[in-house]
Amino acid sequence: MINAVSAWGSPNRIGANETRFVCGPDVPNDGHYVATVSSPDAYEFAAGATAQLFVGVQTQDVTVDVLLQHINTCTQNPNSMKPYSCYGNMYDLTLDASGKITQIRELYHP
Repeated sequence: MINAVSAWGSPNRIGANETRFVCGPDVPNDGHYVATVSSPDAYEFAAGATAQLFVGVQTQDVTVDVLLQHINTCTQNPNSMKPYSCYGNMYDLTLDASGKITQIRELYHP
């Protein structure tokens, strides 16, 4: 699980912080992930990587280019990304043996 903070093309990659899960009786709105205090790591995409974003509460497959645009828009102006929504820039990653992203999925948290 990562917190995306920036995205670049050529080669496609994202800058992201590690996260930790926060939960317990004193946590409002159920448990959720928060970014840890660290400098962002860079993650590159493997050839053929897949991506999913939310449209409302349903996921939709998107291209990596659309995902990169989504990350940049959500980190700079979270109310302007239509038709997708911004849910705190948290993403679930699947990495290959070399550490490249093969699958990335946006996490939903209202």
